[in-house]
Amino acid sequence: MYSDTVIRQCKKDDNFMDISKLYLKTWQTAYKNILPKSLLDKMNLETWKPKKRWKDTIIATKDNKIVGVCSFGKIRHSNDCKFGEIYPLYIDPEQQKLGIGKRIINKAIKDLIKSNYEKILLWVIYNNYSAINFYKKMGLSQIEK
Repeated sequence: MYSDTVIRQCKKDDNFMDISKLYLKTWQTAYKNILPKSLLDKMNLETWKPKKRWKDTIIATKDNKIVGVCSFGKIRHSNDCKFGEIYPLYIDPEQQKLGIGKRIINKAIKDLIKSNYEKILLWVIYNNYSAINFYKKMGLSQIEK
């Protein structure tokens, strides 16, 4: 099923333009009926700066193509050092429902636990039901609507 997909730590010399392309493709697909078209139309490959977090990023590759990405680290909007945060988790829409997202997020959670974070937070747009259902299936709890 997904034995040909490799989950690994991002490297400094990975192709970050490919990661930006994945972000753009995923946003345009996942948020098509959630966010305003005008906002999605403004996004481009320069919208994201994935190279800034390469040390805290896990990627999934299939046939040497990046098909998934997850970045994580210290919570961004608080000084509470007990909280880690999963920033983005994006899987190529053509590769979804193959177990890649589950494998990447499990690795991210393990890495956050190794970094001594006691709690992990991630944000999901309130009406992104596909993502909410995915995280619930992963055993994560919704704490606010």
